[in-house]
Amino acid sequence: MRLDGDYYDSPHDALVHLYPKLSPRGYVIIDDYGEDTWTYCRRAVDDYREREGLVQPLVRVDSKCFFWQK
Repeated sequence: MRLDGDYYDSPHDALVHLYPKLSPRGYVIIDDYGEDTWTYCRRAVDDYREREGLVQPLVRVDSKCFFWQK
């Protein structure tokens, strides 16, 4: 699952509705997680992961893109 959402609601809503449907061992790629100067993507992802108790490590792809495996 690849998400590219700049504001809080778009990545958060995608995680709420799509993450439960992701296959076990599937990947979540977040394009704007590393961009924290003008987006709220990181906060949305962190909030979701904390609320759901997700502890899988976030892996950096480049300065803005991160992923984790379910």
